[in-house]
Amino acid sequence: MGKKYQDSIKLIEKAKSGALGNISSIEAHMSCIHRPENRKWLENLPGGMLFFLGCHLVDIAMQIKGEPKEIIPLSISSGADGTAFNDVGAAALKYKDCFAFVKTSCVEAGGFARREIVVSGDKGTIEIRPLEMFEDGGIYSEKTEYASNFNWGDMGVKEKSHIFDRYNNMMLSFASYVRGEKQNPYNYDYEVMLHRTVLKTLGIN
Repeated sequence: MGKKYQDSIKLIEKAKSGALGNISSIEAHMSCIHRPENRKWLENLPGGMLFFLGCHLVDIAMQIKGEPKEIIPLSISSGADGTAFNDVGAAALKYKDCFAFVKTSCVEAGGFARREIVVSGDKGTIEIRPLEMFEDGGIYSEKTEYASNFNWGDMGVKEKSHIFDRYNNMMLSFASYVRGEKQNPYNYDYEVMLHRTVLKTLGIN
């Protein structure tokens, strides 16, 4: 049946399994370029872009490494078209043995094509870029894996996913939880911790 889910799900599972060894860094980017009217709407959200899209990236980092020990908010306003809110969002999440950096922007030319996740460990690194790209029938992602015994100049093992629809998969998973066919892996404690962490990345305590 081919790949039914995004490579990011398998990346998280592989990182949590220990297959990549000790994870020392996570980099996650999810940007785009919005029309002025879209940016105007985003002014309604606390923290702007980091709240709108960056929350997904914080979620990925926390699924792999848990709650960070320290959070450094880094969001700014580009001032494009008179924008006053933080349309360029970023934050650093510091762990005892790992550093995660998340970034999102709605004024980044070509940002959609550079959406990516990179998880690096002492046994391997996985890069997904593009995280999602449109093609007839849906979207696809491209993954590159690097082993710890690489040679200098090694370009890694590359793989392109089959075409998929992320929203269908999300709703199918949700329906399976509602019907009791699968157990929801995200309990209330995790959801509360995630929400509080997202607010902290915005400088809201």
